[in-house]
Amino acid sequence: DPSGRTDMRSMMTKETIQHNVDCFKKQMAKFVRFEGENAAILVNNADWLLDLNYIDFLREVGANFSVNRMLTAECYKQREKGLTFLEFNYMLMQSYDFLVLNRKYGCVLQCGGDDQWSNMLAGADLIRRNSGNSVLFCNGSMPHRRFPNPARRYTHHMADCRLHSFAEATGHYA
Repeated sequence: DPSGRTDMRSMMTKETIQHNVDCFKKQMAKFVRFEGENAAILVNNADWLLDLNYIDFLREVGANFSVNRMLTAECYKQREKGLTFLEFNYMLMQSYDFLVLNRKYGCVLQCGGDDQWSNMLAGADLIRRNSGNSVLFCNGSMPHRRFPNPARRYTHHMADCRLHSFAEATGHYA
């Protein structure tokens, strides 16, 4: 994710990635159970990204994104040293991850910080466009906002986290 960065993120080795996954799981184990009934699962997006056909990805995912709209995202506007094509694709890849998780596992919640807001919103929109499903995303540090349609309001205070639906965040109600 290019948010808050002035240069390109360094590429990690598979070993570094696995170490980070292990650390993340240890941190998350304080909040969710990875064993027993209704256990959380930890999956590796490499399982679906590494064998992805680029043309199929462009047709299924890329066709849903406007480059002009993407460039208005705060995470891209703040770049001082430019933006690589690799970094520009991060929003599409994270959105596709959420779509795959929704299809394969019924995942309906994505959590992240301020720097992930645009990516989470894009993922929720991609799911809505492809399946019509409603999903939520949690942003722990974004100020709570009131939305115009209280009957369709999904915002709940959970500790210091706010849940948002795509409709709330954009004002686009069906």
